Amino acid sequence: MEIRYLGRFDILRTNPIIREDLAHIFLAFEHARADELSFFRQRAKIRLVIRWLHEGDKNSKFFHQVVKEKRNFSLIRSIVDSSGTYVQDDGVAQVFVSHFQGFLGVVDPIVDPLVPMEFFTSSLSLSESLHMIRPITDEEIRWAVFHIGNDKAPGPDGYTSKFFKSAWDIVGNDLQVAVHNFFYSGRMLKEINHTLLCFIPKVPNASRVTDFRPISCCNVLYKVISKVIAERMKPYLSQLIGPEQSAFIPGRRISDNILMAHELVAGYQRDSGRPRCAFKIDLRKAYDTVDWRFLLRMLRGLGFHPVFCNWIDQMLQTSSFSIVLNGETTGYFEGARGLRQGDPISPYLFTIVMECFSMILKRCILEAGNFSFHQGCDDLAITHLCFADDLFVFTGGDLQSVEVLKRALDMFRRMSGLEPNIAKSDAFFCNVIPEDKAVILNCLPFKPGVFPIRYLGVPLSSVCLRVADFAPLVNKVKLRVHNWKTKFLSFGGRKQLVTSVLQSMQLYWMSIYVLPSSVVHELEACFRDFLWAQGDSSKGKCKVSWEAVCRPISNGGLGFKRIGAWNRAFIAKHIWDLLTRRNSLWVNWIWRYYIRQHSFWLLKPKLSWSWVFRRILDTRLLVRRFFVYQLGSGETVNAWADTWLDAGPLSDIISFRRFTSEGYHLRTSVRDLIVECDGSWPIVWVIWNPIAFDQHVPNLTDGAADVVRWKDVHGNAIDFSIREASRSILGIDPLVPWTKFVWFKGHVPKFSFCMWIACCWRLPTQDRIGTWFSGSTTLSCALCDECMDSHDHLFFGCTYSREVWRRIKVEFGLFGFPELWTDIMEVLGDNRGPSKMVHRLALSGTVYHIWRERNRRLFRDVKQLPIVTYRQVRDQIRLYMASWRIGKKT
Repeated sequence: MEIRYLGRFDILRTNPIIREDLAHIFLAFEHARADELSFFRQRAKIRLVIRWLHEGDKNSKFFHQVVKEKRNFSLIRSIVDSSGTYVQDDGVAQVFVSHFQGFLGVVDPIVDPLVPMEFFTSSLSLSESLHMIRPITDEEIRWAVFHIGNDKAPGPDGYTSKFFKSAWDIVGNDLQVAVHNFFYSGRMLKEINHTLLCFIPKVPNASRVTDFRPISCCNVLYKVISKVIAERMKPYLSQLIGPEQSAFIPGRRISDNILMAHELVAGYQRDSGRPRCAFKIDLRKAYDTVDWRFLLRMLRGLGFHPVFCNWIDQMLQTSSFSIVLNGETTGYFEGARGLRQGDPISPYLFTIVMECFSMILKRCILEAGNFSFHQGCDDLAITHLCFADDLFVFTGGDLQSVEVLKRALDMFRRMSGLEPNIAKSDAFFCNVIPEDKAVILNCLPFKPGVFPIRYLGVPLSSVCLRVADFAPLVNKVKLRVHNWKTKFLSFGGRKQLVTSVLQSMQLYWMSIYVLPSSVVHELEACFRDFLWAQGDSSKGKCKVSWEAVCRPISNGGLGFKRIGAWNRAFIAKHIWDLLTRRNSLWVNWIWRYYIRQHSFWLLKPKLSWSWVFRRILDTRLLVRRFFVYQLGSGETVNAWADTWLDAGPLSDIISFRRFTSEGYHLRTSVRDLIVECDGSWPIVWVIWNPIAFDQHVPNLTDGAADVVRWKDVHGNAIDFSIREASRSILGIDPLVPWTKFVWFKGHVPKFSFCMWIACCWRLPTQDRIGTWFSGSTTLSCALCDECMDSHDHLFFGCTYSREVWRRIKVEFGLFGFPELWTDIMEVLGDNRGPSKMVHRLALSGTVYHIWRERNRRLFRDVKQLPIVTYRQVRDQIRLYMASWRIGKKT
């Protein structure tokens, strides 16, 4: 009778010929499946999500729906050209060609690219410029190839970087020869430098040709050359580019500009104090209108070698463009100016362009007299912040300082071709009388702005942000959660989407602001509702508490981030920067104007300071105990406020009266204290706290630096990191041994998620939900109808599930493994669970399919025999293992 249940996989044990044939079929199937998945990955462009889409959601409806939406979103059937004429169908492509050829393919006749040499205050040395043109090595070329993303859009030749990586043994040598030929000959073929222009809408419901941003799709060979040159430039940019710029400079951050901007606009809401003005300037088509002659002049003035300048010149002069519209390529024109968004070197070249504005502004200030250029707005000083094409200039509230700015903008326009977009530029005033305001707006006809404004993606305000000001962040998360495509994701898929995407969306805001508690709760509610109910906020659908879900995977959770703890960790990063005196514009400002000779921990907030910095000071009590000092000379460590003893800062150990009674004060350094102690603690301190002063007086090392460290959860002094900081703030949870049998390498997300809930004893079985209802409710197992179901009954005490589990154990060799869930959990908890990947898949897959069959019977009244369920588990695991082996080989 047993023979009738033999399936196609049972025959494998008895017939080696069939086994070999079936293995080849599996291999062909997986190759075809991988090809289809690769196709849809390219079409869908789900960058973060494709890292985790595995068996549970691979090549599923989610992929197809993303492709469908992207196709509909990118389709352009009609357009309004720059003159206001409505064009549709066949004429749309020509409108785009004419529009972008009008500025990318035409030289601006007004531009005079001559930059006087006296403007350049810094430049490369001869040895540095020669080092940049040293011979290109094969290792540099290979590194550039393998650091281009696999899923980056291909250029006109249709090849992605993944092709070159996969076929490196075949084509690698030819590619290296081609790159070497460019650097040695100094000539680039125009065919290599041809570019496809794709268009991304800058605004919702884009209808005008000006509403689209051109993105350049370059050939991989060109990208490799560009990336090699960019890597040669990067180490020297920090010495050439002033501190006002933080974009694309190694060691600088976008948060520096945001924090600095808040310091400069502090007090703009008041009607008292010195008059001030701020101008947020939008440059018209900044990347697309840069004059090439001006750029090369800047490179030469900064000391770049003529050979290096020739490389850049060839990359610019040989460029040509076609456009891609609705999946078709059309048009052709040669480039005459502008930098390509999508070219690896363009961001670094643009920082050099914007450095010219800094040089011009400084020169205009010096020529105007009565000005002193420094990082502040005292008296008539002018300062500015720049991040890519975002320009923020702060001046005095008088016409003279505004005229200096206008003169600098005019000179910059004449030299580079970049000019302000009047319609998108704003002017802000602080305590400027109406008459002066009218004169200033006549000089610089920007529209008057009102705080808060959006600056570098976040609100910028002179007063503390309200909860309503965080609405864009919350709405963005909600929009992503309620996106109709997410309805096609399984529990495993939703778990990974929360981890990889949703919890990353607020990191940028958290890295700058202390989020209000109501915003934190609202965001976590969005994640929770999405995980358990696909965005439905109805109660009763959460199977595991959010606190347990947010524990690390090794501690029995899903590894989600607690937003509050991570927010405090990000703010602690700013405190770390201040204590270590990181070289940044904002840190230098805080030390110069606020901290001075005081201790950071004793600093008293003032209302004249920015609200952002005052919120950072508010977090000191939460993180102070984690910042400890390793003593060198002891000269820079505050004896009273800093933590340099194992017992903590002296302020927590003894009273201030006993500290000052020994002749010390708030600015006493550790070195001064230890020298005065002369090898032994004061008797009064020892009597007051004998435990804290039981240790010897620390030894100092003359000339050695005092180093600040972060104390991790184990009490070790380490360098600061956001991850370790959040772990320290949250504390330690006990390790859970069974997690490694659930979330192992190569797990199937939907299997493991169900297994995780079962291991937490949180599946809504009848023995649990029966206690939720009042009255007499008769419940029975949907699989066997013998008794109420429970974890122990379903896994695998039920006659139905016992039959499935028995066959699975025989099929995959799980001999001697327990039968009941309580025994299984005991084995897993003692680290005696299955060690092989196929055995772990067998356990989690059986749990998943038994639970699925139980729900199918309860809610859909659909039944299947145990042999069918067994075959489903077996087939999926066999297919997955074949896929896994192929993946490891490739």
